[in-house]
Amino acid sequence: MATTRADEDIELDKLSQEDVDRKPWRFDGLHCRILLRLQDQLAGLEEELDLLDAEFSRKTAKDVDNGSFRKNQESRKEVLESITAKLERYDLDALPGDAEMLVVGKDEHVDVLAVVAILFTASVMLIAPLWILAVIEDMFKKLGVITAFVFVFLGVLVWGILARPFETLAATAGYSVVLVVFLQFSTGLQNVRMGGT
Repeated sequence: MATTRADEDIELDKLSQEDVDRKPWRFDGLHCRILLRLQDQLAGLEEELDLLDAEFSRKTAKDVDNGSFRKNQESRKEVLESITAKLERYDLDALPGDAEMLVVGKDEHVDVLAVVAILFTASVMLIAPLWILAVIEDMFKKLGVITAFVFVFLGVLVWGILARPFETLAATAGYSVVLVVFLQFSTGLQNVRMGGT
């Protein structure tokens, strides 16, 4: 049996335009439209479920057990079954490549890594300026160090967390106050070393 070009394994670094045109990623636009359609349908079903929940939760509603799926109202069961089917379809369509290649892991390791990274960054951002300001004698260089650390801090906040602008500004202002206290402390140390008051 002869093998065709479609049956051969294609190395990614040797793709021709013909290979690219044959591959399933050429339907990215259509794939996105299908996903958007499913998202819209899911949003509609979610609204329908919210309306049913509100209806069944009214004080004047018939006494039903809203906390049980076994004693669920028929209309809510139908909506939940539709949601389940659409979500399964959406999850399969949204996965890049083969759904069997999905790797699911535990978040604990990522959480521990995030905590360690945050603690390390916070420690460096607090301790480094303290030592640098203690060594530098020129006031303009000290202000330059403070300015640099404030901008680095602001960059870390903007890049590393999701916060509203005023929250980022408030945190940066608080950090600036800490650095100004460091500046006063380092100036006081220099005065003591020089025999001043």
